[in-house]
Amino acid sequence: MNREYSLAINAPSDLAADGHIWRDAWVKEALARALQWRGHSISYVNPDVSIWIWGWINRPILPGPKNILWVIGHPDLLQRHIEEISQISWTGIFCSSLSYCAKLSQMLQRPVSYLVCPGPRRGPFVHKPEYDLAFVGNCDAAKGRDALIPVFNRHSSNVVGNFPNASLPSIAWHGIQEVWNSAMLIPYTHHKDMSREGFVADALLDAMMNSGALALSDTNPGLDQLTIDAPQWSSVEELYSLIDYYLKNPEDRLATSTRMRVAAAAFNYDYCAERMEKCFAQ
Repeated sequence: MNREYSLAINAPSDLAADGHIWRDAWVKEALARALQWRGHSISYVNPDVSIWIWGWINRPILPGPKNILWVIGHPDLLQRHIEEISQISWTGIFCSSLSYCAKLSQMLQRPVSYLVCPGPRRGPFVHKPEYDLAFVGNCDAAKGRDALIPVFNRHSSNVVGNFPNASLPSIAWHGIQEVWNSAMLIPYTHHKDMSREGFVADALLDAMMNSGALALSDTNPGLDQLTIDAPQWSSVEELYSLIDYYLKNPEDRLATSTRMRVAAAAFNYDYCAERMEKCFAQ
């Protein structure tokens, strides 16, 4: 594409005082870098194209001349605002869950394209595990808290990361790679609506791609859609079993984490930028 477009990339974290540590802020930053590398500029004054990343909180959508929607999670929240969203003229609509694309297309009566929300490329890492587990992700969501509190209590002397009601340091996303690489395993929970509808969190793909630790995800059909053969659990007992097995079998743990890292690295923001760029001239 020869023409340079000015782009505004809007995310829920824009409205939060601590938004710079939210995951969608990193999605926004990684997408902006990929689009700038392709010759476009970022501008919030009369942009040619406005890109709207749908995440945790609703924010007012102020349409520009051309608008692109990227739904990367929280479909229950989106459905509560579907009337507002359907009134906007979208140049392109993308969704990071393959199974949810058809549902969203039916609700909006417009075509929806599948586009995975990947983890960012953070660069080389050194895996020096000092802990059994690193707790990150949605541990403070009700589902995650119910599932992981027993696990935390069981391993409380050998964990690192964020966890509610625990004396662990607060970890911002810019320092998370070091935390991941100080542990052997990363138990991860999605918000309930995301796992139900097959939205794989970019944070999980980030952990898979940028660490030597093995991520253990709650059951999410989206992982199968991505053809990532990841260990999954649907109960605390199943999570206990996975933790015990992989702590006792380091060769299997390394082989599995390596396989998942290669699979997660297949998704990148250069491809996302290329897909969105095709909408600019429409």
